[in-house]
Formats: sequence, C-alpha cells, structure tokens
Amino acid sequence: MFEVNAAIAAVTMHCGDTGSYRVVASRSSGEPFGADDRALFTVQDSAGKNVIEREYALDDETLGNGVIRIEYKNADTDDLPPGQYSTEIRYIISPYRTDGKIVDGDVVRTPAILKSTLTLIGVIREV
Repeated sequence: MFEVNAAIAAVTMHCGDTGSYRVVASRSSGEPFGADDRALFTVQDSAGKNVIEREYALDDETLGNGVIRIEYKNADTDDLPPGQYSTEIRYIISPYRTDGKIVDGDVVRTPAILKSTLTLIGVIREV
C-alpha cells in the first residue's frame, strides 16, 4: 500500500513567478524509502512535450523520508506562454538508469502517479 498526501489539486501562477509545495508519500508497512528511490516530476504542454523535468530523492534527510518539495523557479516559467499545462509525479522504486536517466524501475501502483494542472497567467511587461 502506498499513500500520498497532496492537498494541491491545481496550481495557478503568473509566468515567471516562483512557488513551492510539499508532497508526502509513505508505505503502509512503515518501511522507509531507500537511497535510490525517486519521484519524477514533469510538466507537459498541450502537445505532451515535457517543459519541466525534475527528479527528487525520496530519502531526503532535511525534509524527511517520503517528502518532496516541488518548486517552480522564475526560469522554469518565464519563457512559457500563458495557458494550461499537465503535471505528473511518478514514484519509482529501485530505478534502472541509462546515461544517468531513469528508464525503468518498479513504479509504485495507484496513487503512484499523481496528475494535476499548472495554469500560467500572462503578465504585462514594460517595453
């Protein structure tokens, strides 16, 4: 069994803004996540292209085991056009890597894949 505490259903922010939220995952067995276990966070445009990709360790000593902090930095959204984007978090246990990227592993079952939306609002800029 796998639980994720995510109160965020959707995020709305201005292009170029910053922000963050925490997502908590745990195992019903109480077993901690290992050093290699990861959460993969992606933001996709309407064509399905990843515009933001991040990998988070699930055994972070500062935040706590199973806790990740999803962060949006200015550079992440400054050049993206206003609109709605899809977000996804996949939890990968014992991942396999090729050229440093996760290509396979045990994807923890539902609700291991959290889907949500990011809506970017345009800003008026001085010319």
